[in-house]
Amino acid sequence: MENIKIIPFNIMMLSTLADMVRDAWHLEKSIKNKFLLKMACTAYSAHIISKSNYIYFLKSGSNIVSFLAARKENKHIYLRYFYLLICFTAVFFMLFFKYGRSLLKYQLGYNKMLEDLYKKADKKYDAEMVLFITYTKHQNKGYGKNLVEKFNMDMKKENIKTIYLFTDNYCDYEMYERAGCRRVCDMGKEFLLTDDLFYQEIYLYEYEIK
Repeated sequence: MENIKIIPFNIMMLSTLADMVRDAWHLEKSIKNKFLLKMACTAYSAHIISKSNYIYFLKSGSNIVSFLAARKENKHIYLRYFYLLICFTAVFFMLFFKYGRSLLKYQLGYNKMLEDLYKKADKKYDAEMVLFITYTKHQNKGYGKNLVEKFNMDMKKENIKTIYLFTDNYCDYEMYERAGCRRVCDMGKEFLLTDDLFYQEIYLYEYEIK
């Protein structure tokens, strides 16, 4: 794999992350309003950045292809409140749309499930992998694997050994199993997005850096 490198995050890259979020979950299919789509992706991306101590963008040539963010408790988060402000600003604009309000209600329910699932696991970990995504057109090319290897090396240097992460039935959770992660527990619930009722399962996985 040629000409790949990890690049540091800056505020200008928030829009890139928002586009990666849109691409990963094909959100343009469910959120038809372009402004609402932009606000939803921006709010989620800013929230991720606001709680992450470790942020990685993998660049191949001139293209950013993969992203990974992780969090360790009691470690300083650079400009945390600045990104929370961006998140809350985007959320404010989402409130003007019926579907936006429904999305926010869903996200609150989803976050509550994450908290309950962590309690259900009843284990302590050194760090959390908050988000790991690769542009769909660059998947299955080894970029994600390369990024995780870099992340694992950095965690090992900081004596971080146990990692946990959340994923769900709308993601390729099987890739974590192929990578050696172990499912600890799961939880399911029905959600309503405007008039659409759907069932969501969330899984907590763990792995150890050796």
